[in-house]
Amino acid sequence: MPTELGQFPRNRRERVDPEAVGLEPDQKPQRVPGLRREEPAPLAGVSLGYYTRLEQGVSSTSTGSTGCW
Repeated sequence: MPTELGQFPRNRRERVDPEAVGLEPDQKPQRVPGLRREEPAPLAGVSLGYYTRLEQGVSSTSTGSTGCW
C-alpha cells in the first residue's frame, strides 16, 4: 500500500514530460503519462530499487527479528 510520502514522487513523475528533463522521446508509445519509474531514479541520484521502495512505501529498516547477531 503506497504511503503519503510514496504518493509524492509518483504524482510528480506522472506530471513531468520526458523532454522537459532532457530525455529523448521514446519511439514506442508510453502506457502511462509522464516518466517511467526508471527515468527519475538516476536523475535523483538514487538506485531504481530505492526509488521503487520509496514509491511503494516499503520500509528499508530492519525489524530486528531476523535472529542474526
